[in-house]
Amino acid sequence: MTAQRSYRSITITLRDQDLAETERIAGALRDEGWEYSNRSFVIRAATVCLCDYLRGKQPGEILQFFADRRARRPQRIVPGAGIGD
Repeated sequence: MTAQRSYRSITITLRDQDLAETERIAGALRDEGWEYSNRSFVIRAATVCLCDYLRGKQPGEILQFFADRRARRPQRIVPGAGIGD
């Protein structure tokens, strides 16, 4: 009997600064001796933290969490998009 894998490989899109921060965290862990640190490990840990925080919350509370985060993020101005033109 073979053990079934409990993970899958996926493709995600990250902003440049998010990728840089993920790499910085993974590097800091490696520098401190955490042998298996890489971007995937950091993203998995972040997902666990998010799930822990949102566990037991109602759908409206989950939506509010993401809406609040988006509202705090600086807006990107696209030239020619009618914003500030």
